[in-house]
Amino acid sequence: GVFLIDQEHRIIHWNRVMETISGQQAREVVGKDFNWRANPRLADFVLEGTSCAELERHFGVPCRESGFLPGIYEQSNYSTGLGGQRKWFRATATRLPGWHGKGTAAIEVLEDITERRLIEEKLRDSERRLFSVLEEFPVAAFVVDREHKILYWNRAMETLSKLKASDMIGTDKHWRAFYPEARPCMADLILDEIAEQQFSQWYDGNLRRSTLIPEGYETSNFFVTLGENGRWIRATASLLRDVQGAPAAVIEVIEDITERRQAEESLKESEAKFRSIFENAQEGIFQSTYAGRLLSVNPAMAVMYGFASPGQMIAEVVDVGKQL
Repeated sequence: GVFLIDQEHRIIHWNRVMETISGQQAREVVGKDFNWRANPRLADFVLEGTSCAELERHFGVPCRESGFLPGIYEQSNYSTGLGGQRKWFRATATRLPGWHGKGTAAIEVLEDITERRLIEEKLRDSERRLFSVLEEFPVAAFVVDREHKILYWNRAMETLSKLKASDMIGTDKHWRAFYPEARPCMADLILDEIAEQQFSQWYDGNLRRSTLIPEGYETSNFFVTLGENGRWIRATASLLRDVQGAPAAVIEVIEDITERRQAEESLKESEAKFRSIFENAQEGIFQSTYAGRLLSVNPAMAVMYGFASPGQMIAEVVDVGKQL
């Protein structure tokens, strides 16, 4: 919607869009000032040469001078009750010196941004719900935006990294949790849409696509910077898109798998010890099914029964109860 006021603050133009959004016809408003001192519009303030600071104090919303041309003022999220409905508008106004030789006028343009505002509010609500869940999430997680700045750093991430959210949010220093020097993290590579072939430059081939998340990647590695003696972690990162489908952020979830890794190593050591005892024992040792089929035989057992190798014995003995 567009309207103009003269130097006496009387409306001199009121276009059709203004009729629609206000519910007032041009013939009803042209020539009137609507007691502007009691109910000033942005154009009234601009006509009077009011500063942005004063505008903000009056309207209670941010005001800024346009970055394109001096003397043009904007108020985003300007709320009004035009047309009997509460809507959100973006108002832009500027002075027009020497308007048609009749002195200074002012023009104001109102853009209905209600739909955009509602979408933004829904998005913020979604973000708040997500961050609320992440805050109580027992697994460490952080979120970085498209500028690689940290949006969120949950409590578990604070505990794991020993880095406070208050020191990390708003920075691009998420690498500090994992590396002694600055370098890209998995979230950065995904945001920059780096080709998968180049991932190995940073992860030595230890990075793979997630089998559960379409646009996710995961890696497992040992990080000396975590904990007193370093920690094994599994990291999963996934791209988050906005309502238009454009990349908006990346969430990276960090799972401490040190205990599991240590248990796996202990199991491998135990299996290696058993295998050594089994292979080098002087006594015959074997395993079989309930049906009498051999599963494994050590070398001493094969020699005792005259077989050239354990493999030969397993292949030829089909019934332990009858043949041994």
